[in-house]
Amino acid sequence: MYKVEAQVDTKQLLQAVEQMPQPDFETFVTQVLKLRAQRQVQSLSLSESELILKIKQSIPDDIQQQFNELIEKQRSMTLKSCRTHSPNSTYWKVG
Repeated sequence: MYKVEAQVDTKQLLQAVEQMPQPDFETFVTQVLKLRAQRQVQSLSLSESELILKIKQSIPDDIQQQFNELIEKQRSMTLKSCRTHSPNSTYWKVG
């Protein structure tokens, strides 16, 4: 836990945040983003603000990497579309 008993400017606060271990940093960032969402959208409920925060979050790195790989395969013409029995469903096949 971090306790600040003195007035600090933004630069000093940022220096303190830089010293946080990664898990504490991630928690802190999440809390700051929730606070930001609450301030930006004062008229929304807390649950609506949390949903907006989730929407604004980036996707996890591993999923983004898989997506980037699929895009590259599509561009290099190694990703082919093949229809299934359902006319509305399209699955992608590598090969």
